[in-house]
Amino acid sequence: MKNKIKFTTFSLLGTACFIAFITLMSACGSSSEKKESPISDESKENLNEAKENLDEASQEYAQKYEAFKNEMDEKINANNVRIAELKAEIKSMSKKSKSDLEQKLNEIEVKNQSFKDKLNNFKNDGNDKWETFERELNHDMDNLGSALEDLTKNNSK
Repeated sequence: MKNKIKFTTFSLLGTACFIAFITLMSACGSSSEKKESPISDESKENLNEAKENLDEASQEYAQKYEAFKNEMDEKINANNVRIAELKAEIKSMSKKSKSDLEQKLNEIEVKNQSFKDKLNNFKNDGNDKWETFERELNHDMDNLGSALEDLTKNNSK
């Protein structure tokens, strides 16, 4: 009889522990489901605002780049027209002055084409690089324009 009591006691105790364990596990599971997201509403708003700002900046950059590209394309095309005009003028010159001017004009034409290639192949890797690129290309285009003008001045003398 003692063994039966011990067996029944241990069985009830084991069952009670099992039920307590299940209850504890289900309670833990439901509390983890009730946890709030680690990102607060304010953080979500800040993230959305940052995304909007990034989109606006990207659009603004695209507009600036397109305007700059159009301006440079116009300058390059104007240079091409002027180069063609000078080539026509050179044809009527004496051989001595013609050779030197043709060489200078060819150098200018190659530079003009390299600027066009540079403009078309530019990839933006940051605002600093864009500003540097824009400044350098403007400077180089101004120098090329000056070289064309100097060639014209020397030609007319």
